Amino acid sequence: MKKSILSIVATLALAGIANAGSVVFDNFSGTFSQIQANGVAIASGTGFVAVGTTALTPADLASEINANGELSVLGRAALAADFQVFGNSVQFGFSGQAGYFQGNAQGDGGAAAFDGNDIILVAGNGTGIADSTSLLIMSGGVFAADAPVFSSNIGPDAGTLVFGAAGGTNSLAENFAAIQMGNVVPEPGVSILALLSAGIIFLRRRR
Repeated sequence: MKKSILSIVATLALAGIANAGSVVFDNFSGTFSQIQANGVAIASGTGFVAVGTTALTPADLASEINANGELSVLGRAALAADFQVFGNSVQFGFSGQAGYFQGNAQGDGGAAAFDGNDIILVAGNGTGIADSTSLLIMSGGVFAADAPVFSSNIGPDAGTLVFGAAGGTNSLAENFAAIQMGNVVPEPGVSILALLSAGIIFLRRRR
């Protein structure tokens, strides 16, 4: 009897895995658009690429982008705090090639955190959003419950750029496309200096 129950449980578990929603994300197909930061492909075994969703709208992000096209540190922090990851992220270096990725994030697309929300791809040159100095943000598709199975795709050939821009020379093959990540405002230490200056002025006024 125990054996039968275990078999049923195992079968149900496998069925659950087989029917899990999935979002395939890659750039090693179609236009083969290589992801770069400041003209250099993201090195193999570094960076991250994740799919998920966020309540932040393109307009919210646009309000944190300066005249040079750089995202503010506050904008990056807001994205890091609000981004809900779906499944597992991957590093760059699919097939050993810098600037390329391929992943299949699996989970419950009908969960409250995802159902009906936009599918967002976020990639960066750090270990996560918070420590990346360059970021790529794309949108494409909407999460949904299994009916009977939820599946979607997102990437340079199946999405819209929210932060980042097409351009650059592909290091794998010049006839392939390239996409540049957008940069986060450099030298965040300047903000710390500004706060220190404000503190000094405040102390002087108190005297």
